Amino acid sequence: NDTYIKKTRDERTTFVAGQLVQRDLYSAFLLKNSQPTRNETDRTKCSATFATFMAHHDTCIQTLCQSTGRQSCNFGLRDFQLA
Repeated sequence: NDTYIKKTRDERTTFVAGQLVQRDLYSAFLLKNSQPTRNETDRTKCSATFATFMAHHDTCIQTLCQSTGRQSCNFGLRDFQLA
């Protein structure tokens, strides 16, 4: 699905390909995989790099959860505590 739905400030996480993803990290991933004009995401690049992104994403979230005690709602960590 290529439909863009803007998240509210309260929506810190989203599901992508059935996996819980932190909104800001996913936005950075999409930007990294954008066309040079930054107006459009390169779906082929996204597909090719998504597994690597998720591995780094999960490591980052795990580290943050361990270091903050999973209490930081500013980054959406509570959602990962429940997942």
